[in-house]
Amino acid sequence: MLPSAESIQIIVPVASIALLVMSLKNPVYGVIAYFVVLNAKLGDMYPVLGAVRFELIVALFVMVRILFSTRGHGNFLPRVNPINTALWLLFAVGMISVAFSLFPGVSWNEGGYFLLKMTIFYIMIVTTVHTSADLSRILWAFILITAWIAYEPVVNYISGNVDEQLYGAVAVGRFGAFLQGLDQRRAVLSFDRYIVHSDRTLQRLLGLGVASEKIIHLPHPPLELDAPIPLPVVPKDGDRRDILFFGNIKPYKGVETLIEAGIALAATRRDFRITIAGRPSHPLDALRART
Repeated sequence: MLPSAESIQIIVPVASIALLVMSLKNPVYGVIAYFVVLNAKLGDMYPVLGAVRFELIVALFVMVRILFSTRGHGNFLPRVNPINTALWLLFAVGMISVAFSLFPGVSWNEGGYFLLKMTIFYIMIVTTVHTSADLSRILWAFILITAWIAYEPVVNYISGNVDEQLYGAVAVGRFGAFLQGLDQRRAVLSFDRYIVHSDRTLQRLLGLGVASEKIIHLPHPPLELDAPIPLPVVPKDGDRRDILFFGNIKPYKGVETLIEAGIALAATRRDFRITIAGRPSHPLDALRART
């Protein structure tokens, strides 16, 4: 069994810091460090890093390191390459669109902020990649961070921890590339008040950096049900008790426990039947073989 992503995620911040140290010799390692921080979302992994704006600190460190390098300073200027002209035109149009949008704050969070980060990353790339070896390092970093992003969904799939969607069961992870435009932390922090029902959601918001005074915790109240209809405790001779499980079959619902209990109970009595009706989200071949 593969180790969980949570048990090995310490590798990511350690690697980021090591790459920053290596950037003192070659600034391209600083670019790789920034790329890792952007995609691995260290602020979500470790809220303390999000609180100190670790991503911003890394970006400033890398830009200062590039400033003190001896070449490549002007590689991002429009006169150097037509691609630069197109990029800066896109950047200008994007920023103007944010300023004149109906909801500038939302436009900034959903578009302008990511365009800014993309532009900064582009400047880092064109000012530090000078040789084929530098390009190879960037490409290997892309391959490895892609593997890291895919690791958790793969582990979840193997362990049967999947989410049921309209189109089927899927295994997901916590992290994704920033170019997908999904910055969960910034989106969550844009609200003034939060209403949550579960302790798990409460802790998740606190972990993302939401102030506790903004969160209203309303636990689900007890449901008011009709008075139960009295049933005989012991069935009459020849009667059979039916036990029904209905709904999506997921590991956390304890279907395996129900089946194990039924197998154990069948050793002493046979006046019951267990019916499981639902769509499984993980393989049940082993359990079917036992029933």
